[in-house]
Amino acid sequence: MLESALAFKMELSPRILHAEIASVRSSVRRMGTWRVASLLILLLIVPLVVRMSLDSGISWDEEKQLEYGKRLLAWYRSGFTDRSSFTFMDLYLYGGLFDLPAKLVLSTHLLPWGPYETRHVLTALLAVLGIVATWMTANRIAGPRAGLLAGMMLALTPAWVGHGLFNCKDIPFGAAAAFVVYSTTRIAIRPSPLTWRDAWWSGLSVGCALGFRPGGMFLLGYPVLAASARWVVDAVARRRKGEPLLVARNSGQAFGRLLCMLPVSWAAMLIAWPWAQVSPFSRPLQAAAIARHFSWGGIMRFDGRMISTDNMPASYLPIWFKVTLPDIYLLAIVCAIVVFATIRASRLCISRVLAISMLVVFVAVPFVGVVVTHPIIYDAHRHFLFLMPAMATLAGLALDSFIGVARIPRAIRLAMVSVLIGLSSVTVYDMRQLHPYEYIYFNRLSGGLRRQANRFETDYWGLTYREGFDWVIRNVDPGHSSKITVAACYANSQLRYFRTRMWRARRFIVEDTSERAQIHLSMLRGECRDVPGTIIHSVERLGVPLMYVRQRE
Repeated sequence: MLESALAFKMELSPRILHAEIASVRSSVRRMGTWRVASLLILLLIVPLVVRMSLDSGISWDEEKQLEYGKRLLAWYRSGFTDRSSFTFMDLYLYGGLFDLPAKLVLSTHLLPWGPYETRHVLTALLAVLGIVATWMTANRIAGPRAGLLAGMMLALTPAWVGHGLFNCKDIPFGAAAAFVVYSTTRIAIRPSPLTWRDAWWSGLSVGCALGFRPGGMFLLGYPVLAASARWVVDAVARRRKGEPLLVARNSGQAFGRLLCMLPVSWAAMLIAWPWAQVSPFSRPLQAAAIARHFSWGGIMRFDGRMISTDNMPASYLPIWFKVTLPDIYLLAIVCAIVVFATIRASRLCISRVLAISMLVVFVAVPFVGVVVTHPIIYDAHRHFLFLMPAMATLAGLALDSFIGVARIPRAIRLAMVSVLIGLSSVTVYDMRQLHPYEYIYFNRLSGGLRRQANRFETDYWGLTYREGFDWVIRNVDPGHSSKITVAACYANSQLRYFRTRMWRARRFIVEDTSERAQIHLSMLRGECRDVPGTIIHSVERLGVPLMYVRQRE
């Protein structure tokens, strides 16, 4: 009997296996090849960026943001009596929607990393969420192939990836803005009236963005603009059909739901912002006004000359994007021009055109605003990283449209795909060579890092101090127990943290003043360039020095 049961089981196993395979194939067919490919790539990206973020150094602002998170948590734990976050530097003017959750995660002690490394991992995950939002936007407009191409474009944008490894100020805002873009295109592409789901989604995404940076209140205008444009298009169509009463009813519904979007945004903005909770209406507006008139009289290297932030040329932002966006964006522009020239107006979908127009407006308005208002901007385009998801979406849509245009010969489309693969491979290679400093990338068309290093800022965040200090530990009098004093230009707190994390660093004493240090680490920005001493090592990428280790008498 046992033998017959085993024989039956062996006979049944191939049937079960074939049934499982058939089920998987059916599931893949239902999801679509492009969606499956997107999911597999996402599953690969998440652990990759987490691992990459653990290699990053510590930026200038992270120490004070870590402290801000502690004070925010103290506000809630004290029963809303501890107001130490209300006067902490200028950070009280910013919401703590990243710093507070990050501190909560740290307080659980569940993750094996230190405070800065944990924050880097959380930032990297938010950067991945920005890629997901970009995929969702393009997928909503043109399907899963466009979504995959758009997500790939953002994942191959070194500025986004590089900042995503550490920048817990601009990446969270950029990721939230990416979902604002998604919600805006959802409104634009849907038939009128505005749905409750889209109104709530828009309010939540805008509120999260404001919870990171209240100066982004202009984001409220995009869902409103999309709903208004959608209503106008629908009203024209309804009037042609002789349905004026339906137009009036739809307009009332859209107006009411847009009004409900505002309290959702405001509540999401305030949830982790104690200073604004005291006066929830006036203080956020006050913070936004201060952000618009922020003053920082620093000197920066731009396009081969030293300029002041008080005398910023109108070309500052466009030039930074021109020299740092990878060359695949130029290919996408060429594809967009060709598609625009070959497509027939009669075959255009008004909803898709409206959604793409909203993407163009999302990118164009901040550029025009910078030229008109002349705000104080610095450190390259880091304050405008939130534009990159929309740019990547437009690029992905252009590439997808080129591939799908039947009037273009198949050989030309295949050649474009080959060029896309080649340029993508070159970008991946360059990012690998720069790691973990992907954010200092310059595209090949501009001459790359070697040509632009003396014309623009490179490591303006000071990330290279980690690698430089690691070299000092391993190479300065190795095997000896004598104490050695070290200091860094504006980064002694970083050295102290690295010293506590590296067991071999105990014999190195971090001095408060650089004049008393035997070893000095200096980045190549501002007065840090002119520190005296003999250069014994330099942190380099692609043969370009980013930081010097000097020995001093």
